[in-house]
Amino acid sequence: MVRIDQNKQMSDAQKQATRQDYISRLPENATKSNIMQQANISELMTRTEQMKARGATAEELYNMRRELVGAPAAERLAQVDQEDANFNQRFTQYETQKNRLLSQGVDAAQAQIQINQLEQQLFNDTERKRLDGYAALQRQQAVNNP
Repeated sequence: MVRIDQNKQMSDAQKQATRQDYISRLPENATKSNIMQQANISELMTRTEQMKARGATAEELYNMRRELVGAPAAERLAQVDQEDANFNQRFTQYETQKNRLLSQGVDAAQAQIQINQLEQQLFNDTERKRLDGYAALQRQQAVNNP
């Protein structure tokens, strides 16, 4: 499976067909079941990225996911999408307000106090731990996708 995925001479469709052929020839056992689940997860991730890139609706994503992994998992993934969208919205609000505070020319210590208060208002403890990494990821994506 790894060799199939790393084969740069094959298109995505050819890789998918080759993976399915490989899986179909395996004996029925737990290993085959695990490989089939992993193949579904890989396809799920690929198709999700492709659909999001072309602006798919939440319903379209849900239907595709339901076909691949079933309704309960599709519902959980839709919930994760909603949580991510909510976090993104709060992060954008945070960045805007933080930049406004920093550009006002106030004392750096006072600005940091206000930024810390803003973080506490918008994010829980776990989310606050993610802020620096998330900001770095956003900057990297902005550079890679101008």
